[in-house]
Amino acid sequence: MYFVHPSAREHFYLRTLLTVVKGAESYDDLRTYQDELYASFKAACFAHGLLKDDGEWKKCLAEAGHMQTEHQLHCLFAIILLHCHPVQPHVLLDLNKVNLCDDLRHRLITRGNPNPTDDDVFNYGLHLIKLITIKSGGKCLSDIQDMYTPQQQWATVIDNPILKEQLSYDPVEMAERVEDRYSDFNPEYTEAFDKVMDSVNNNKGKIFFLLCVRGGGKTWICNTIAAAICAQGKVALCVASSAISALLLDGGRTVHSCFKISILINDTSTCNIAKEDHMDGVIQETKIII
Repeated sequence: MYFVHPSAREHFYLRTLLTVVKGAESYDDLRTYQDELYASFKAACFAHGLLKDDGEWKKCLAEAGHMQTEHQLHCLFAIILLHCHPVQPHVLLDLNKVNLCDDLRHRLITRGNPNPTDDDVFNYGLHLIKLITIKSGGKCLSDIQDMYTPQQQWATVIDNPILKEQLSYDPVEMAERVEDRYSDFNPEYTEAFDKVMDSVNNNKGKIFFLLCVRGGGKTWICNTIAAAICAQGKVALCVASSAISALLLDGGRTVHSCFKISILINDTSTCNIAKEDHMDGVIQETKIII
């Protein structure tokens, strides 16, 4: 049979079972041991005694918990996940989550979460470990079998000040602003606004170009559209080619500043936005760019 690397997860455990289980006629046969059907090939391997336990990693993390900082523990745990292929990573995390999340409650409080629960602290710890595994190995925790994954969008509410600023508008105030302006729209304004909002609300991804003479109300419509998006608790990025134009847009910035475009550009230039950058998180949450 072909060689299968342990990082292949269930394929690796399937191959392992095929080398020891005799007379199997189905996948269920392979996953059955002593008349008990296991949920995965990995669990069946563990029942057969084909996998060693995580004793060495348990001891390693226990010793490190006495002398290393929280961030160092996160890095160590990420290394074990990425390169050591623990058999039961979720059990390993349960045994060490007190040390791994030791100072996170205080960090959440200082960053605007006054009453974090134990689940909040644990979830935030998972989020920090996930950032390290993505940066170091290009893997999310969901790519690691039997590993917990963060259930909350911590990048949105804690670790991304730019996104937090974009989501700080009062939805009620924004909705009232849209209602006041929409009632004063003429038919052309109404048509432009409705078509853009239809594209946004139904994820059509259309591109619009609004042509109008100076003083015809282009900025008024754009600011109303942005307010409508903010009223939904979503992100509307307002940018312009010059600083003077950007001042006319609510929350406006220059396009060079927002998207990190080089001043001197050529045919091969790219925006200097890295993966997991704050601006990367903002763009992922953006519903419209004006």
